Amino acid sequence: VLKFNVTNPFDNEIIVFTYQNIKSLKLHDLAGNLICFGKSAMIHVPHISKGVYILTIDMDKSLQRIKVFKQ
Repeated sequence: VLKFNVTNPFDNEIIVFTYQNIKSLKLHDLAGNLICFGKSAMIHVPHISKGVYILTIDMDKSLQRIKVFKQ
């Protein structure tokens, strides 16, 4: 069973809590444009506008996409 938690809504950073190894995090806007990329469990995004984004979490055994909200 895959378990992870994400700070959602987020303010200046997105943090993924999981026991899985995280290969990368990618944040896209709803148009599909890449906003930010990181190779750890946290990405720092104080420069983006409030709104809805898609977070892609690439882990050892899975790829997850979830909606996240910047407040």
